[in-house]
Amino acid sequence: DAAFNHYRLNDVASFIYDFVWSEYCDWYLEFNKTRLQLDDVQTRETAQAVAVHVLRGILALIHPFAPHISEELWQYVKRDGEPDLIVAPYPDPGQREYVDYDIEQDITVLQQVITSIRSIRADMGVDPGKRANLSVRCPDKDAGFILEQISYLRRLAKVDEVEAGPNVTKPPHAATAVVEALELFIPLEGLIDLEVERERLLKRIHEMEGRLAGVQNKLDNEAFLQRAPAEVVAHEREKQSAYQDRLNKLKENYQALV
Repeated sequence: DAAFNHYRLNDVASFIYDFVWSEYCDWYLEFNKTRLQLDDVQTRETAQAVAVHVLRGILALIHPFAPHISEELWQYVKRDGEPDLIVAPYPDPGQREYVDYDIEQDITVLQQVITSIRSIRADMGVDPGKRANLSVRCPDKDAGFILEQISYLRRLAKVDEVEAGPNVTKPPHAATAVVEALELFIPLEGLIDLEVERERLLKRIHEMEGRLAGVQNKLDNEAFLQRAPAEVVAHEREKQSAYQDRLNKLKENYQALV
């Protein structure tokens, strides 16, 4: 509303774009694919109905920016007697009483868990076709939540076996991530060649240490600090911070394999 009221139409279009791709396509439709494969007819029909309901809202939202394609698609989802989008009211952002904030928080945590597992797999070079086991150390109340999400974890994070609870121990050679009160452990034995990965990480660590040392030498040079433009110095400090973060992550991954 604020962006519309101040005629920041580029911001409005950006908000809608991010919602469609990041929330609706990347997450909601991927979650929905799991529900659409269930035997429960009511669950499948509910998933389909909600997906279409949100799509109708999206078409109405984008109509001022993409009138022709949105109007064409609207003909496939509009109900009998409904007007064309060009004369229909713009969606009302109200009805917040229907928002379940507890469920939103649960979904946010689930998204963070899936993203963390995907990041571990990517960072450690795990073959996309291989399934990993997942151990989660967490309070009992969170363990129940995790175990309820197994179907989503298997589909979206390529997870196989899942264990969760306060007494879960970290397996050997496991990569780790933390989400809220959850400690995630991904055992890497059998997923990657540990010796090859250790050598690769050591090489990357040495490369990153060299880059970091080069930036540090610049920042330790008083002549450079005094003569270089402020934006150049700021850029070097940003590089130093980014290199340090990458180095810490590489060392963390290496320690998981030792």
